[in-house]
Amino acid sequence: LFLMNGDGDGDFPSSEAVRSRLFVAREDCSPLGPALFAKYGVFAVADAVAPEVLVDVKLTAKANLDEVLGYRSQHYAAGSAGDGTWKDLCCRDGDRFDVHFRMSEEPFAALGSGGSWCAAVREILGDDAKLLYTGQVVACGCDPDDDPDDDDDNDQPEDQAWHMDGEHLDEDCDLPCHILTVFVPLVDLTAENGATEFSLASHLNHSSEDDDGAIGECVLECPAGSAILFDYRLLHRGTANKSTADRPILYFTYARSWFEDPVNYRHDGQQKSILDGLPQKDEGDDARLAPSTTTHIDGLANEC
Repeated sequence: LFLMNGDGDGDFPSSEAVRSRLFVAREDCSPLGPALFAKYGVFAVADAVAPEVLVDVKLTAKANLDEVLGYRSQHYAAGSAGDGTWKDLCCRDGDRFDVHFRMSEEPFAALGSGGSWCAAVREILGDDAKLLYTGQVVACGCDPDDDPDDDDDNDQPEDQAWHMDGEHLDEDCDLPCHILTVFVPLVDLTAENGATEFSLASHLNHSSEDDDGAIGECVLECPAGSAILFDYRLLHRGTANKSTADRPILYFTYARSWFEDPVNYRHDGQQKSILDGLPQKDEGDDARLAPSTTTHIDGLANEC
């Protein structure tokens, strides 16, 4: 884990000091995590997903990605891709695919409703917190023939723009968190492959620098299977993936029971399905993507 200011000149505490603040053990996720979350807008659990579960999750996520990209290729070949955005798949800045395709199925559903972070989610959002979205963001790897040191190469990977996933509900005061996201990287996150950078405490309207000086921009490097919980209002960006391998991250977005997200594209009916208009569509595909009814499992309502 790295902590640096905007100029990268290292005026903040060492990486080990920051790790002791932002990372908690799995068993301390609920007791200690919410306080860190309130202060910094983010905290992390390094051992959130068991290794044997992670293997299954990674294989299934890759299969889903390959399948949906295959459908995307069919649309482009048939001239039916339109703007290239579907409710199941869209492109983000920084050469990233945002994938919702088949992500409400197992093994992701079990993690979304019963992952080791869910108790902390309920502490932050309330016992009736609900799961809004499950997906994966994949930052594409570089072409191995590209020169990473060639500044004139237009194909060089770029950092995402700084952004919040959602706005403040009230710009004049600091309200409790109403929606948050949990990232679960499926590969080790490093500076090389584009670990996410967070602007600590930027979720607050009226934040002031802590006495210990620990407010700044923080690039979180962590092992595969970690969980990173962050406030929807926290400024963040994916950094450039300079490696030749893709960098997949699962995400689970939770909200208070009364909140609906009016901004993000993932609502059913807001965008067409990638299965619509395929030259040869399997009869079973529509049922496979149909949303389930709202259910409560381990205290979390699933609306995916």
